[in-house]
Amino acid sequence: MKLYWSGLIVTLVVLIPVLAFMLQIPDLKPYLDLSVFSVGMFIMMSIILYLILRRSVLRQNHRLFLSVTMVNLLAKMVLTIVILLVYQLVAHTADTKFVWPFLVIYVSFTIFETWFMSDMARKKP
Repeated sequence: MKLYWSGLIVTLVVLIPVLAFMLQIPDLKPYLDLSVFSVGMFIMMSIILYLILRRSVLRQNHRLFLSVTMVNLLAKMVLTIVILLVYQLVAHTADTKFVWPFLVIYVSFTIFETWFMSDMARKKP
């Protein structure tokens, strides 16, 4: 459990300065709201995933871990598409530059989740 939280903190310590730098670029400044929302959403999804996977590791059903991982992947992809489409419609933005900060956040959390899920799978009884 300690490894998960330290990994999340390291991810945020790396991600936040990168986002802060990116959002200083004039074309990306307007997308601070999307970036903050996205970081919060991915933190929540990551915590929920961790809690579910932690419980699945203790179960006898060894396929549950893989099933949860696959559902997470699908949910994250669908949610990503929905968020980007809704943001473009609500913000009435004509360009697609808002995707860049979102992509950095998405990739950062994907790397983090892959790392902690791999670690959990290795330690699985």
